Amino acid sequence: MVIDEPIVSGLIAVARPVARILVVDDEETVTFTIQGVLELDGHDVTATTSAETALELIRTQQFDAMLTDLRMDDMNGIDLLKELHSVSPDSVLIVLTGYASLDTAVEAMREGAYDYLVKPCDVLELRTTVTRGLERARLAAQLRQRLEELEYANETIRALNLELEARVERATAELRDQITAKDEFMSTVSHDLKSPLTFIKGMAHLRRRRAAPTPETHPLIDALEQIEASAGRMAQQLDELVDASRLHTGRPLDLRRSHVDLVALARKAVAEHQHTTDRHALHVSTRLPHLVGVWDELRLGRVLDNLIDNAVKFSPRGGAVKVSVGAENDGHAVLCVSDRGEGIPEADLPHIFERFRRGGNVEGRIPGTGIGLAGVQRIVEQHHGSILVESRVGVGTKFTIRLPLDGSTAR
Repeated sequence: MVIDEPIVSGLIAVARPVARILVVDDEETVTFTIQGVLELDGHDVTATTSAETALELIRTQQFDAMLTDLRMDDMNGIDLLKELHSVSPDSVLIVLTGYASLDTAVEAMREGAYDYLVKPCDVLELRTTVTRGLERARLAAQLRQRLEELEYANETIRALNLELEARVERATAELRDQITAKDEFMSTVSHDLKSPLTFIKGMAHLRRRRAAPTPETHPLIDALEQIEASAGRMAQQLDELVDASRLHTGRPLDLRRSHVDLVALARKAVAEHQHTTDRHALHVSTRLPHLVGVWDELRLGRVLDNLIDNAVKFSPRGGAVKVSVGAENDGHAVLCVSDRGEGIPEADLPHIFERFRRGGNVEGRIPGTGIGLAGVQRIVEQHHGSILVESRVGVGTKFTIRLPLDGSTAR
């Protein structure tokens, strides 16, 4: 080992973290010199000239770095290196070799050595190699720790995800059960309430048919007509509530499609609503005697009833409500319901189809739950159609529905 005086003079100036280092070389002067240099850096150094002793030491103690000669008297250097690396894989291995064994040093690098020093080496090279090796080991240890922490975090996240999925599944199952129970309750209530309504409507119809039209019975006949119409509207509202319950939970309606004449449906709806009011003028506007499409007649009837009812409700006395029916060349039917009523504030238009949402200018003054338009939109969408609203306060409102004809014909 060659030690340069200028280099030795700078030993104290280089501060390094303390590490436990094992030096193995069959030349005692080499181990003594290396031990002395590294101890000046503050390291805890153990030196031995025996490969067997080195193996015993690493089996009982932990070393941060090991410097070993590749030409030992009692063991092949590569075999010693393999054993050292096997017992202490996290330690930095630096091999010492002479000029005549550079090929062996390269082989040692392939077997896991961090670096090699050619004897005789100077102090600066020794200290620099050891320092870099220790820093590399420190960074590798930090990396392993971070990887372990990351793996632990991943395991924790996986466990939490499994727990969360289980909770979501339980909550979903509970919600599904609640929805089923709610549907059953709504169906039962609807059935129980519709039975007496059907009876009332039937009795009113029967009494009205049997009553002789005289000036004395005219008030009675009018009252019976009102009772019959009111019972019919209540039964329809019960059906709408059942539909609204399904639509609110995101479940589609069971549409019963058939060939429906939209012109006839519009005329029927207008006639029924005109019968309930003498304050408004309702009429149908169309150039078509018939417009037949494949739709759910009952649900489209509810759509018309909701829109006409809103138009009547929000129009002043004497206001006109128009229902227009037409067809476009792209295979769509167009249904419009317009009025000259109060109109909808511009700020409310983006929310007009939300459940339980009503225009701010009628809130608290005109009765209604505000669920109708939400149901109207969902029914139209289930027919693969669209609905738009145009409105100006003080001018009126117009709802436009486009429905695919699905191969039907306009004639």
